[in-house]
Amino acid sequence: MTGDIELHGWCATFCQEAVSGEMPDNGADPDDHGHWCRSMSVSGDGITPSGTHFILFAEAMREYVHGVLPASQIDLHNRLRRVVGITLDSNSEPSVLLTPGEAREFAAGLVYLANVVSNIDAPAQRVIR
Repeated sequence: MTGDIELHGWCATFCQEAVSGEMPDNGADPDDHGHWCRSMSVSGDGITPSGTHFILFAEAMREYVHGVLPASQIDLHNRLRRVVGITLDSNSEPSVLLTPGEAREFAAGLVYLANVVSNIDAPAQRVIR
């Protein structure tokens, strides 16, 4: 098909498999490497509304492609080059992918909401004399 491109796979600088030496930093077979370059993850513990323990994971991610990329997937591939992946519990595939800007907006919103529920941003109580 015209418009397909041949890509030589290069790991992201944060790819834990390349950093640890488990994989070469370029040219690895996608079946061995996996679909993603992934950083170390950060996690947050929580509970579901029914009280079940739950863990969220976030990590820097980049799609890893080595071989032919169909023309129909080029735009999506470019969007997946720099993302933050949110993984629910122990699923290996990300549940949600955020651009760096979307991740910053979401993080700022989480900080704001944590301040609201902690009453950090509440006005000081008046002292009646």
